[in-house]
Amino acid sequence: MNSGVVTASWATFTTIQQTIDAYRTINGVTRPVTGATPVTTTTSSCASRCAVSPVTWSPSHATFAASTTYTATITQTPAAGYTFYGVNANMPFIVSGATSVTNPVNSGLLTVVFPATAP
Repeated sequence: MNSGVVTASWATFTTIQQTIDAYRTINGVTRPVTGATPVTTTTSSCASRCAVSPVTWSPSHATFAASTTYTATITQTPAAGYTFYGVNANMPFIVSGATSVTNPVNSGLLTVVFPATAP
């Protein structure tokens, strides 16, 4: 028999915004130094609520070159039951030595710009 009642259910997700507010510091990525090897991993800023992919650098060098401005890209991926929906653009993430840290709205993709390395 068709009662005309439709029942729907959705998974409940918690925004990582709440976690990011408490864990804004990205550890393990620091200002590039001429001759040093770029780091390729970092510690998650959002505890067990997300995972962090390898750190990528632009330009990509085996060691940091002199007089070069580098940008690190860090991708955080939400864990099961969490989402980046509701995360503001350009959250105040903290990366040691960076001149800017930006992210799009609803995203864990961080673009981190550092000052030029020494000549």
